[in-house]
Amino acid sequence: MTTSPDDVETPTVASAFTGPEAAAPDGLAAADSQAADALWPGDTGTLPAEVRAVLVRLVQGPYVSQTTAPNLWATLVAHERIVRSRLADLFLDLAVDLDEEIAFARNADTDGTGPGLMRKVTLSFADTALLLHLRHLLLRAAAAGERAYVGLEEMVDNLSQYRDPGDTDLALVARRARAAVKRMVDYKILTPLEADDRYEIMPILALIVTSDVVAGLEAEYRAARGQQTNGVEDFEGGGDSTGSGEAEATGTLNGLGATVKTDSDTGSDEEQLDA
Repeated sequence: MTTSPDDVETPTVASAFTGPEAAAPDGLAAADSQAADALWPGDTGTLPAEVRAVLVRLVQGPYVSQTTAPNLWATLVAHERIVRSRLADLFLDLAVDLDEEIAFARNADTDGTGPGLMRKVTLSFADTALLLHLRHLLLRAAAAGERAYVGLEEMVDNLSQYRDPGDTDLALVARRARAAVKRMVDYKILTPLEADDRYEIMPILALIVTSDVVAGLEAEYRAARGQQTNGVEDFEGGGDSTGSGEAEATGTLNGLGATVKTDSDTGSDEEQLDA
């Protein structure tokens, strides 16, 4: 259902739906009763402030979780149906994991017929290699019923193995690796801890990097690690390296529903990262 500007005066939250859904006992009536007063002069919105805040956070990205925003998470769970509907008006899909208590918005799968709201970012070779390593640590910790943590030097050492054997500037390699770690912090994949150079790996990573994507990327990076020529040394991304094993990833990490594209001399493979 698409909402035009003339339709926003709909007097009730529940009227955003038709048929049996309108009476569904999911908190919509409560949301309607809270939306009677405008939030500012000229406000024609029909949702209460807290539901609007959830929508804003989902669109801004990268996610809403019980851990980082308990109030927003509770509101989302209570009003999931209307949140999902309003996101759909923007060609967005809502992904929710109740077990991990986390949710994010992503571009809807419209087969190219609809616009994409979520911005695209380019992930460097180091970014995608780091994502693989972090996902491995996350799943290992989850299997033990523990939260996942990682140290800065461990991540730097892991990324350093992908450098070209002829690259003797280890300080530059380390700086590039640290830049990749910083980007993971910016994308909210890693959360810095009070302890120096320690991070928590956020559960959202397992939802956006699926096993199929991991299998494809690991094959690329195993090939890259074994190369004795160029193609594995460009840790900053966006470079012109074209050797076998080069990997480029582009994704909507704002909404964390990303398309990863890996290129090599033999062709390309593209997959949609879905939770």
